[in-house]
Amino acid sequence: MTTVTPDDVRALAQARGKAGEEQVLALTGDVVKVESADEAYDESRGSRVIYTQAELLHEFGEELTDAEATMLAAALTARITEAEA
Repeated sequence: MTTVTPDDVRALAQARGKAGEEQVLALTGDVVKVESADEAYDESRGSRVIYTQAELLHEFGEELTDAEATMLAAALTARITEAEA
């Protein structure tokens, strides 16, 4: 089972790519990682976007608490689990 951790969520919140490049939380196989949207949407890599930095900032703002990171990680894990079922 793939698990999104609060550290994954914090890494997305703090990620900085090239100017104008959106960062996303992506799933490649069983690995969750932060990468650019361009990489994640490249179908040849087999990645799937789980959550975008834009969504994160819209829902939680720039200051993400530990409780929010934990709650979001659990929700994203549940979303992945449901999609795999």
